[in-house]
Amino acid sequence: MDKKFLESLGKNYVQPKTQEKAIKIGENNKLELDSSVWAVSGRVWLGTGKTADVLQSGVYECCIRMDGTPYLLKQEVSVDKLIELPDDPTTEVLDHITDFWGRENKFEELGFVYKRGILLYGPQGSGKSSTIFRLMRQIIAADGIALIVNSPYAAISCINLIREIEPDRKLVVLMEDVDDIVYSYGDRTLTNLLDGSGNINKVIFIATTNYPERLPPRLLQRPSRFDIVKYIGMPSLAARKKYVKTVLNGKVSPSIIDTIAKETNEMSIAQIKEVILLVIVFDIEIIEAVDRVNNLGVIDKSELSRMRTRSIEVEEYEE
Repeated sequence: MDKKFLESLGKNYVQPKTQEKAIKIGENNKLELDSSVWAVSGRVWLGTGKTADVLQSGVYECCIRMDGTPYLLKQEVSVDKLIELPDDPTTEVLDHITDFWGRENKFEELGFVYKRGILLYGPQGSGKSSTIFRLMRQIIAADGIALIVNSPYAAISCINLIREIEPDRKLVVLMEDVDDIVYSYGDRTLTNLLDGSGNINKVIFIATTNYPERLPPRLLQRPSRFDIVKYIGMPSLAARKKYVKTVLNGKVSPSIIDTIAKETNEMSIAQIKEVILLVIVFDIEIIEAVDRVNNLGVIDKSELSRMRTRSIEVEEYEE
């Protein structure tokens, strides 16, 4: 029973570092409750640990046990060192979200559910995750809650749980690679989540995908689900220059900064970071560094043929 329950906590569960958490793992991998007070529900009395009237502002993963009980798993996320870049479409998205939070009375006057859905799409590495992290920083600063969603079932249960305890708390629901969620769970429960079923109110949904064509039309083409569909492209020249300048910060001449920014056109921030490492740390010429990064993962066709031949030989030997 203990083993099954631990499995239900999910692979991301880690043992808390302090005694402030109610759930911890004891000897022999058995689940223990740090009980110090009683939790009462009807005729049921349960020992529980430290209690709180409000959920601490931060980022949480929506989880659900095998018995259907929802819980929130706090995530350690660093959002302090993000670099804000010029010409960044993220800023437009964040400005819209800020504007949305100030219009609750307008939604109430019309009798509409106070929610908003935003879908960000674009090539891998274009900055969609950076948008997510900047949004996390914004919602934490506003004493709100960011929820990471991998399962729409868990999301609905966790949002309902939060709304029972804190009906007015600002929530941002984050669904990275939403096409994978649709593939794993189908789109029916996801549409229920986006439509605001149950206590889903005062919520902003943010979803990302590299493959918008994989999403069913009823997700994309109905405004009440994703009201804004925003393309996030690779960083502009101005954005690349600011990133390189911020990272190097006087360590090299302005001409080197300009050259790296110019030569990394259509590269992601992660790729530009690798170019900087090759140039500054390993003393590789800028053009060669860019070429290396652009060809990462590219295998020579003759080498690929030799690898396949070797694989077949191994399989025949094992038989």
